[in-house]
Amino acid sequence: MATATRIDHGLWRRFSRNFRHTLRNEEEAEEAKATCSGKMEVPEMQRIIQDSWAKIRPIEEGDFTYLPLFFYPKLFELDPTTKPLFEDITMENQGKKLMLMLNVAVDGVEDLDSLVKLLTSLGRRHAMYGCTEEQYDAVGQALIFTLASGLGKEFTPRVKEAWLMVYGIIVGVMIPAMAAEYEEMSFRSIKKGSSTPVLEGST
Repeated sequence: MATATRIDHGLWRRFSRNFRHTLRNEEEAEEAKATCSGKMEVPEMQRIIQDSWAKIRPIEEGDFTYLPLFFYPKLFELDPTTKPLFEDITMENQGKKLMLMLNVAVDGVEDLDSLVKLLTSLGRRHAMYGCTEEQYDAVGQALIFTLASGLGKEFTPRVKEAWLMVYGIIVGVMIPAMAAEYEEMSFRSIKKGSSTPVLEGST
């Protein structure tokens, strides 16, 4: 678990810096800078994430929560290039997938090593969907917007900090895994189209 804790803080700081650069005005950037102090310990983050998620998770109609109704319109507004990724699936089904992923992430904060393994697999799958690294910024912003909409006044700076920390873990694992999968896909494509073995030099 010690390894996962070290990874956690490094990835969180990396994403926090990148996330602040995507904000659209200085006021938002300063607010984010103030909340991302880097002083939150993992146990506190775990408690805040689970407590805040518990306040949102029960607000459902059947199997479909209202949260995707906030998330996807905001995502498409922030980055229209993400919309074609969902053309072959209904928003209801995609909403269920979103909630499943968030449930897994929230449950996984108690076992970061296992969460990292899961996110690595998920990152590789996103390469097959054609996702780009830049799209993760819009996803992060849409997630924060959605959580703020759901929690209202209870979405305090400390709660925001904890969720930024978790999303920092998510992107810090998924993006490198996605990049690795893209490299392997490129290698397989080159190898398939080559008339000579790729790993053998020609004389």
